[in-house]
Amino acid sequence: MRAVLSHEFLREPVFKLPRCGPAIAARLKKIGIVTIDDLLHHFPSRYEDHSVVSDVSAVHEGEYPTVRVRVAQLRARHAFRRGRVHVTEGLVADETGSMRVVWFQQPYVAKTLEVGDEIFLTGKIKRDGFGLQFSAPSFEKTSKNETLHTACVVPIYGLTEGVAQKQYRTLVKAAIDQMRGVDDWISTEICCEFGLLSYDRALHAIHFPEDPSEADEARRRFQFDHAFLYQLNQSVVKKYTASVQGCSLPLDVAVVKDFINALPFTLTEDQKKTAYAILKDMESAHPMNRLVQGDVGSGKTVVAAIAMRHAAAHGCTSILLAPTQILAEQHARTLEKVLAHAEIPVVLMTATTKTKLPKGPCVVVGTHALLYTPIKFPQLGLVVVDEQHRFGVAQRKAIKEKNKAGYTPHFLSMSATPIPRSLALIVFGSLAVSSIKQMPIGRKPIITRVVEAKHRERAAQFVREHVARGEQVFVVTSLIDPSDMLGVESATEIFEQMKNDTFKNLRVALVHGRLKPKERAAVMDAMRRGEIDVLVATAVIEVGVDIPNATVMWIEGAERFGLAQLHQFRGRVGRGVTQSFCFLFSNAHGENAKKRLQLMTQTTDGFVLAEKDLEMRGGGEMWGRVQSGFSDLEFLREISLDVWEMAKKSAEKIMSAPPDPAIKLQLDRFEQELHRE
Repeated sequence: MRAVLSHEFLREPVFKLPRCGPAIAARLKKIGIVTIDDLLHHFPSRYEDHSVVSDVSAVHEGEYPTVRVRVAQLRARHAFRRGRVHVTEGLVADETGSMRVVWFQQPYVAKTLEVGDEIFLTGKIKRDGFGLQFSAPSFEKTSKNETLHTACVVPIYGLTEGVAQKQYRTLVKAAIDQMRGVDDWISTEICCEFGLLSYDRALHAIHFPEDPSEADEARRRFQFDHAFLYQLNQSVVKKYTASVQGCSLPLDVAVVKDFINALPFTLTEDQKKTAYAILKDMESAHPMNRLVQGDVGSGKTVVAAIAMRHAAAHGCTSILLAPTQILAEQHARTLEKVLAHAEIPVVLMTATTKTKLPKGPCVVVGTHALLYTPIKFPQLGLVVVDEQHRFGVAQRKAIKEKNKAGYTPHFLSMSATPIPRSLALIVFGSLAVSSIKQMPIGRKPIITRVVEAKHRERAAQFVREHVARGEQVFVVTSLIDPSDMLGVESATEIFEQMKNDTFKNLRVALVHGRLKPKERAAVMDAMRRGEIDVLVATAVIEVGVDIPNATVMWIEGAERFGLAQLHQFRGRVGRGVTQSFCFLFSNAHGENAKKRLQLMTQTTDGFVLAEKDLEMRGGGEMWGRVQSGFSDLEFLREISLDVWEMAKKSAEKIMSAPPDPAIKLQLDRFEQELHRE
């Protein structure tokens, strides 16, 4: 979420910038960058500190130093050993010594540099038969007022194919240099009160910080922006919710008791308390607006089913929306079983299914696609949204328009991303919050272990033994395809290695987000039928996969995931009666990363992990995250508690008096998005 700023330059398309032609603009559009405002708010994912300048005599093989040198020799030639390769070779020197430098397939180097030029070089030092040399380093002339690629803290962005880091930094620098007269939308009073950087200074510092501490200050300012905007939005939502007309559904105790008694299991106390709070909310003439957060496998769907049964008793239809088709199909199967006794039809409606609605109340399960179909419901009483943080205000507006009866349906959102209570009370100003912490009776805690590289074969043998018993395994990694830059094994690499070597006698399959929905569904169906022993996957299986026969979760590069996401992955196993296990494989050497992974071995309570994560993370990391919607819990968790408290205090003060024009612009935007009529 970012502020709306009244400045025409920010709304200009990126191709208006120098050196940004139609081809580059088209590539940037793939990652959501269309305007200059988009460009400036696509923040670095990380930084590399190359601000320390070394002497040539002090560098060693394998290092990645920065030196200040003069070009002593330079020549370009073609090599034909591996096809036609353009090579630019040179000799550079300072007062302490000289060193060779080489660039491959970069003919512009010889056109840009001349003998005698003084330059900064930043790159990797390699050794060959002739000694040390710089291999394909970045370079900039020392005559520049401000370096972007060398001799500074260098921003690294998450980009798309065909857009180079140097190219993107140059575009950002051009945009910042051209931006004049953008007023800060947050008052000087607030900035001074909380020690925040001004908007223009923070924007420059987040892209081109003088040192890491300045980058942290900029991060804190933009975290405050997100939190402040969220709090202002929540104030508008709260005011709006109190003003709209809902539908009162009085509690019928007999119907609810009959439904609960027919369930093949006993509800936990947390489930009972949460269900009662929901049913009491639905008695109000104002639409319910409640969030249920519960750990993976804690039984949130059953609680939602109780509310659906209650709505059906009053002749109302319910909708359950899920972020993915896999999750929608899973919910439909679960609800069919749970609602069978009450004889309430469950209809699955996705982009690939076309089903007519039955007469009378029913439960409709779908994905985002359901919001954009022409179907309307005669008596829509309840909308349940799973993984609520993936749905935004625009989707809520579309939901309201689905109801022929004209009133706003009750709204129940669910999330399996637990957040600490201290943070929940601040973040969800417009929502009532219920937490389900108890796990269903009979569930065995998942045994979690961090596995060192030397024990990989022992872990593999463990997997073979459990597969021999008829059990199944998930293997998760963070990337689909190989990446030399990140040095992390991808799903495709691990799949080939496991299929042809580690588990060559087992049935190994691969699933990831780039597969077509039908292909992905086919793989998951095969896994569900027990036709796959080991499923290699990316984060596509984070939610919505319920396979009781899966007992081992194997996570590669575990340090690359946050605690919340690791906990989500772990929750894909342990859903049956058999003891389940989670193995964390990591190449991390940092103490903080090791400590985080050890926490996973000490508790299976998502709420405890959330508290510890908040303590350890402090300000958190927000770099490079692309968000949509105003309720992204995973992102909101990244903001520290003190920033939330600052934002809430500021929002309350703002809303108690007539806002200034810059704040009013944000409030007007939120009210328009809520579709007030």
